[in-house]
Amino acid sequence: MSVKNMVMSISILTLVLLFSSCATMNKLSTAQTDRLGSAPFYKSYLKFAMSDTSVIHHLPVDVSDRYKTDPFHKSRQRSLQPLVEAMSSYIDSLQRIQKLEADQLSLPGAPRLFIGSSESFDAPSDAEMMRNENDKYPPMIIHIEKPSKEWKTALAQSLTAVNGNYLLIMQLSFDDYPKADQGMFGKKVVLGTDYEQGLNFLTAIDKPIEVLQLTGMLLDREGNILRAGSEGILAKETPFSLQIFDIEKEIDKKAIDQLIQNERREDLPGQPLKWKVAIDNLLIKILKK
Repeated sequence: MSVKNMVMSISILTLVLLFSSCATMNKLSTAQTDRLGSAPFYKSYLKFAMSDTSVIHHLPVDVSDRYKTDPFHKSRQRSLQPLVEAMSSYIDSLQRIQKLEADQLSLPGAPRLFIGSSESFDAPSDAEMMRNENDKYPPMIIHIEKPSKEWKTALAQSLTAVNGNYLLIMQLSFDDYPKADQGMFGKKVVLGTDYEQGLNFLTAIDKPIEVLQLTGMLLDREGNILRAGSEGILAKETPFSLQIFDIEKEIDKKAIDQLIQNERREDLPGQPLKWKVAIDNLLIKILKK
């Protein structure tokens, strides 16, 4: 190979590496995956100074975006609607945050959030790297996708119009959580703030647990994600006889209807409804100063 051709090859290789590096950096700048520690499952991304006079708005509680685009999840979206309505009414009754009706925020490019097992089916592609060799169970991870420039512009206009400082986005989703040890022989699933659920003695340690969770993201007027997290509400364990065949039993409509009226936190004073406790804890953790 001549010196001229060698120089040309090196130049081309340098350009390829440069573009590849830029693409990787661009992806990192718009999305981020982190390993979570023990519960509660929250992460702060930027420091911010919220005062007593800060005005916080929220979008109506909704289901995860993936249920709206994936035909397989359409029935699950319908099963969650009664819970969405109950949660929305409860949040309005608290009068802590104000609802923001902003149709322009329904455009593509909204921020996205995933919280769950690193080996969940819906986890991002880089999540499996979060598991260490000495981890008995997959870790919980949090993945955010930052909003587009157009969506940020729409958010700034929407909050400015109502003199708002922050926006809270809350969504319901079904996601896999890992199991954990309970004592010497028992197993459990950790759901959130001071909340865990014991599992049957016979359970496959490598099989996840489906959890209905409430997730939240707090953004400032410029569209920066400040803090995000989740509270698990209800877990559904698949019978061991089905786990060994890689069959996972889902939380169905009957379980959701039962949850709305009857599922209570018996470990707490007054035995409040589980979904109300999830909202209360999410607001406390996300909006803490």
